[in-house]
Amino acid sequence: CRSVATLFQSSRPHADLPEGPRSKARNLAAVGTAAHGVFLCDVTEPSQQRLLSRVPGEAMANLAVSDVALATVYELGSEGGAIPSRERDLLFFAHPQPFQALGIFDVTEPVAPQFQGMVEVRPGVRSIRLARVYNAPFLQTYVVTADPQGLQLVDVSRPSNPVVTASVALVPQGRDIDLEEFPLDQAVDLDGRPILDVSHEGARWLDQGEYLRVLRAPLLGEPGTTTPSGGQR
Repeated sequence: CRSVATLFQSSRPHADLPEGPRSKARNLAAVGTAAHGVFLCDVTEPSQQRLLSRVPGEAMANLAVSDVALATVYELGSEGGAIPSRERDLLFFAHPQPFQALGIFDVTEPVAPQFQGMVEVRPGVRSIRLARVYNAPFLQTYVVTADPQGLQLVDVSRPSNPVVTASVALVPQGRDIDLEEFPLDQAVDLDGRPILDVSHEGARWLDQGEYLRVLRAPLLGEPGTTTPSGGQR
C-alpha cells in the first residue's frame, strides 16, 4: 500500500426512474499499491470491510500507483435541459508505467468502475490533490501533481478529456503537496452592497488570540453570568 483516500458516498436517486431505488450510501476507500493497481473497498463498518473492485482490473494487474484521490465532481447540463446536470464520484491516480500518467475512473458505482480518461504528466509524480476553483461563471476541477521539477495543474472538469494547463517550477524540490479549500465569496445585494462578512475590503479571519477570547466567553445561563435584565445566575 502506498496511498489511501476515502470518500463518503451519499445515497442518490435512481438515474432513470424517479421512483426507483436509491443508491447505497457507503464510505468508500481507494487503496493505491506499489504493484497491483488500486483496490476499492467499502469501509462503512470498520470491522466488516469489503473489497468491491479493482482498478484498472486484471488486465493491468502489475500497475504501480504512487498516489490516489477521490472526489465528487458536479457536471452542469445544458440550459435547455437536453443534457441533464449530474454529480459523479471520480477516482484519480498517478502511475509511472508504461509512462507517467494521471488516470481517471468513474466510481459512482464502485462495484463496476468505468474508465474516463488519461493524460500524460511529468515523470516522478509523488503526490496528487484535488482543487475546485470558481472562475465565473464556471466551477472547474483541477488535479495538482507534485514531481521533482515542481507542480502541474491538470484540468479534469471534463473527465473524459483531461488537459495539463500549467506547470510550476519549484526549488527546492518537493515530495508532497496539500491544499486548503475554503469559500471567499464576494456576495453583494442588488445594489452592489456587500452582504457577507468576508465580501468587502478590510475583512479578515480571526487570529488565534481572538479565537481564544471568543471561545472563553461565558455562555448566558452559566452560574455567575448576567441575564439581560441585569440579574445574576
